[in-house]
Amino acid sequence: IVLDVKPPRVVPPLKLRVEHAEGLTKAELEKLETFRAGLFTIQDEASQLISYVAAPEPHTSVLDLCAGTGIKATHFAQMTKGTAVITAVDNAPRQLARLRANISRMKCKGIEAFECDLRTLKDVSAHTVLLDAPCSGLGTVRRRPDIKWNRTENDSTSRLPALQAELLCSAAAFVEEGGVLVYSTCTTEPEENEEVVRRFLGQAAEFSLEPPRLPGNAAALVTNDGFFTTFPHRHGTDGFFAARLRKAAH
Repeated sequence: IVLDVKPPRVVPPLKLRVEHAEGLTKAELEKLETFRAGLFTIQDEASQLISYVAAPEPHTSVLDLCAGTGIKATHFAQMTKGTAVITAVDNAPRQLARLRANISRMKCKGIEAFECDLRTLKDVSAHTVLLDAPCSGLGTVRRRPDIKWNRTENDSTSRLPALQAELLCSAAAFVEEGGVLVYSTCTTEPEENEEVVRRFLGQAAEFSLEPPRLPGNAAALVTNDGFFTTFPHRHGTDGFFAARLRKAAH
């Protein structure tokens, strides 16, 4: 497969899976002309599916909290063909700089990015809100083995769940009536995932769990309880979790 080719005028959306890419690093892929031209970006399959869990609708508003480098925000723009009004928020200046660079590189329309701690965010609401919460990252250990030495049991059982619960409650306040709140992590620890969501639902009566409708074979990644989950040893992806929560319309 040759990726470094002259960009055509019109590029149909497609997904390309690179397997057995010995010696082909992410940094090397990012040097390609096609990457610099914004014709593709690099993302794990499970991470891509979080956007489909959220499933933003065209001509609506989207709030991407803890937006990081903006990979999901730019995916939302592509999914809605640039018609959604997307607000991407992150409190890390370095991440925000990369987020804006990705928006520019991919020539995405309708995305506004700014630095803010979501717990201090005011006067904003959206039909679709994504909280890609800070987590232990243990679902990515196959690519980042150093994580094993940089985490403690307390991270997943106490410290991070407390922060995640706080952020989830804050994020819920931004969801419009009838809208969707998606909580996601890149960890497989139930204390950071299902337990956080169940505690939230026990406190927020206006929200209910809504199993996502995922395309193709990805539908099998939704559990009987209605959660999206992936595991490296089962699916060949990073370990991800997501819950799609619907706010009642009064």
